Amino acid sequence: MAFTKDISYRLWNTKHGGVYVPITNETQPNPYLKVPHRDVVTTEGKKLTLINPAYMTRRVFTLTEEMYGLKGHITSLNLLNPGNDPDEWEKQCLTTFEEDPSAISEFMLMNGEPFLRFMRPMITQKGCLKCHGHMGYKEGDVRGGISVSVPMSLHIANAKKIILNLAIAHLILLLAGSGILLFSKKRIIEYFSAKEDAEKQVNEERERLTVTLRSIGDGVITTNLDGKIVLINTITEHLTGWSQQEAVGRPIMEVFNIINEKTGKLCENPVDKVLGTGKVVALANHTALIARDGTKYIIEDSGSPIFDQKRKIIGTVLVFRDVTEERKNKELVQAKEAAEAANIAKSIFLANMSHEIRTPMNVIIGMTQLVLESDLNDQQQSLLNSVKISSNNLLGLLNDILDFSKIEAGQLELEYQSFSLDGLLDSITSTMTFAAEEKRIMLKLQKSISQLPDFVVGDELRLRQILLNLVSNAVKFTKDGEITIKANCADSESCSGKFSLHFSIMDTGIGIPKSQQESIFESFNQADSSTARKYGGTGLGLAISKQLVEMMGGKIWLESEPGKGTTFHFNVMVTKGEKPVAPTKEATTFIAKNLNILLIEDNQFNRDLAKMVLEQSNHKVVEAVDGLNGLETIAHKDFDIVLMDIQMPVMDGYTASRIIRTCEQGKPVQEDLPEELLADLTQRLKGDHLPIIAMTANAMRGDKEKCLQAGMDEYLTKPFQPEQLKNVLQKIAINISR
Repeated sequence: MAFTKDISYRLWNTKHGGVYVPITNETQPNPYLKVPHRDVVTTEGKKLTLINPAYMTRRVFTLTEEMYGLKGHITSLNLLNPGNDPDEWEKQCLTTFEEDPSAISEFMLMNGEPFLRFMRPMITQKGCLKCHGHMGYKEGDVRGGISVSVPMSLHIANAKKIILNLAIAHLILLLAGSGILLFSKKRIIEYFSAKEDAEKQVNEERERLTVTLRSIGDGVITTNLDGKIVLINTITEHLTGWSQQEAVGRPIMEVFNIINEKTGKLCENPVDKVLGTGKVVALANHTALIARDGTKYIIEDSGSPIFDQKRKIIGTVLVFRDVTEERKNKELVQAKEAAEAANIAKSIFLANMSHEIRTPMNVIIGMTQLVLESDLNDQQQSLLNSVKISSNNLLGLLNDILDFSKIEAGQLELEYQSFSLDGLLDSITSTMTFAAEEKRIMLKLQKSISQLPDFVVGDELRLRQILLNLVSNAVKFTKDGEITIKANCADSESCSGKFSLHFSIMDTGIGIPKSQQESIFESFNQADSSTARKYGGTGLGLAISKQLVEMMGGKIWLESEPGKGTTFHFNVMVTKGEKPVAPTKEATTFIAKNLNILLIEDNQFNRDLAKMVLEQSNHKVVEAVDGLNGLETIAHKDFDIVLMDIQMPVMDGYTASRIIRTCEQGKPVQEDLPEELLADLTQRLKGDHLPIIAMTANAMRGDKEKCLQAGMDEYLTKPFQPEQLKNVLQKIAINISR
């Protein structure tokens, strides 16, 4: 500190170009200072001399040596004043300063006495050139040095005294401590044992933390305050392509190379972000990590400061995870949801289309059938048969479209029940015989009577649909010859338990080219475009048949040769069944009685048709134009059965049915109805059960279930055949009779 202060005085003197002091016996003019105005006289006549930095330093060193025994010396290898000649040690230091201007210190003996010697170089500054510029120095050169020699005898003596005192004190403490140790040995052992255990526990915790960090499912990077990596875990190594050894010490952005996935621009350094806020931060959206090999990962991450025990930030930790697959899955889910929404929209459209077409079709088919049952001449009979066939074809097309939509959406469900296999085959044959005979084609049925059981459990309706489609195709594409329907057991001679039932439909028609046999089962596909123009059809029949066969656990295939004919084969899984229970005699008797039927239907033509069909069986029919009108009618008259339409103005069939069932149970009705009407309904219906048959053009999946949930007993779709209505009435009659 004293040396630094001396240098400060010297620097101050240098900056002022020296200072003037009065001339005394102790302070005479410097004979080696060759500058103008070295000696001046004040206006008062006082003589002054200029004291340059070197002269002042020598005078201060002389005073310091007299007062404190400290020896100071300013010297140089290029002397201006011979009295400043360096000793051997100083010469060595000055020579060293030419290469390395660092300060030098050393303990050594001077005249037999120990001294601590210290020397620092003097660097030429601008103010020095006033006195020494003529010697060839320039600013920045080493001009010499200043040494200080501190006598150490007194200090060494004091140190020895202190050491002696400390030795005595330590000896006393040692003796006292030894005594304490003798009495505290057990506790000391316990202490060190506990310390060892604590250190072991700390090491175990550190190891466990390291293992946890490297095993965690997210990437982890820790950095120091300079943004240099301190640690990365295994996931980070995998995602970045950098090993722990390679990454440590590198700038974070060199290893953690993140960009905006949309713009491709580099993201802000997350360490800067964390240190700038001092709290947990998250990266911007759409961040992508570019690995060392160029692989791009979509990531989500956050950064947090690391604090020491004094809550001082000492680094940062980044935690991130790869969400690439998650993003893809999310996009797939969104695409799936969009597709499902489109499917729902399609289903709603098909449901509305089906309802709007079925409603007039019910009238056309029903009225045509009623007229065909009256006295007609041959021409009238022929014309109406054409209307009937065309109407049924249109209905078949509508059913095909709805079936295809249900299958495509996975909404078609099979209904298994026991039925007569002979009855099904005979029905198919009798249904198609007329069409075959019109083209002079022989329709034959061959079945292995000894093999096949009389009754099987399966979906008779869908099996009939497949057979009718294949046989009608055979009739359509056969000009002459014959069509043979065969049925037999597919795998063995004995058809018992669950077995594979095989069908084949062989014709002598136009055949199908080999190149088109694979695609024939695709939707909206026919052998070629000319086929559709010549024979008609949508190309849905075989696609639906294939799906139905596969739903029944089987497969469908064909064998064909153009010009010779085609054979379609298919297998379905069925189970040997029992003969269904026949309707009771009482039910048959009941159906023959005059029933009081309430017909609730908003369409006038459909009411007229249903009324005519019912009155043919001597039933009494009362009409209502909507659900509310039907409830008002029920409140004042008893009925055996209600035929209920679904889509109606004012009040639909679902609501009307729920109100009827609620009144039968004597519970409060939620709908807003006149109190008088509710009272009359409850009085007439409470404790009873009024059969309700849904008679609706709603034919989509779930429509039947909705009707049954609303409290209806049976479900009949439009267009209906008179026989279908009679069968449903009979089924209701069976339940009533029981």
